[in-house]
Amino acid sequence: MKPTRLLWCGLLITSIMVVGACKKEAEPATDAVVLHDPRLCPCCGGFVINLDGSTSPFAASAAAIANSADVGISAADNFPLYVQVNYVTVSNGCRPTIKITRLKKK
Repeated sequence: MKPTRLLWCGLLITSIMVVGACKKEAEPATDAVVLHDPRLCPCCGGFVINLDGSTSPFAASAAAIANSADVGISAADNFPLYVQVNYVTVSNGCRPTIKITRLKKK
C-alpha cells in the first residue's frame, strides 16, 4: 500500500509542477489616457485614467490610479498622457479606482 501511495504522490507533484511551469499568454493592453485632476476634495484629485479615450479629468469614466508612483507617472509628465495599460480594479469607497499592472507610454 505504501509504494502505491508514494507513486500517486509523485505523479501529483510532477503534474502540479508541469502545470505551474506553463507560460500564460499576456492579456491584451487597453488604450487609455492618463490625466491630472487638480481638485483637492477628499474623493477627487491626483492622477486619473480614462479607459474610453476621453481627455477630461472630470469625465464620468475617469478612475483614480492607486499606484501612479509605482508605474512612473509623475507631475513632470506632459498631460494628457496616452498609454496602453493592463489593470485590475480595486475598491476605494470613493470613486472607481484601478491598479495598473503594466503601463507602456505611447
